[in-house]
Amino acid sequence: MGADNHNKNCRAVEVTGGMDDDAKERAIMGFIDGTYTHFISKPSICGHGMNLQHCWRDIFTGLSDSFEQIDQAGHRIYRFGQTHPVESHLIISRYEGAVLANIQRKERNFEHMTREMVKNMADINSELIRGTAKETTKYNPSYAFELPEWMEVA
Repeated sequence: MGADNHNKNCRAVEVTGGMDDDAKERAIMGFIDGTYTHFISKPSICGHGMNLQHCWRDIFTGLSDSFEQIDQAGHRIYRFGQTHPVESHLIISRYEGAVLANIQRKERNFEHMTREMVKNMADINSELIRGTAKETTKYNPSYAFELPEWMEVA
């Protein structure tokens, strides 16, 4: 995942599983604060729980069969506050066709499940709303309330 810097001053940082937590944090924070212009890692390491909306381009290579990891990693940059169109690129070799087909199948299944969930929740919510009745309680104050002097309208 990298920010939009096509200059000769490219500064990249890599986060690997073998790094200690402090080194990982320094590298990630360096990318977030702009010390590094490009960030290299794997979705299994940095794909969850991060806010990277200052970035709008990511590239995946060496795919695994995990649609969820790619989807979650993409959501790290496609978040509230994103001001650019997000570009995600998958680079695969001709030997990874079966892996890509598997990921695409999982994506189609996910999209179908999402559509069905929205449709079913809309039906359930409509039934719940139709089944409700307005309840009101008459307010009968037991004493008169006086506004403090400082709240009086001039």
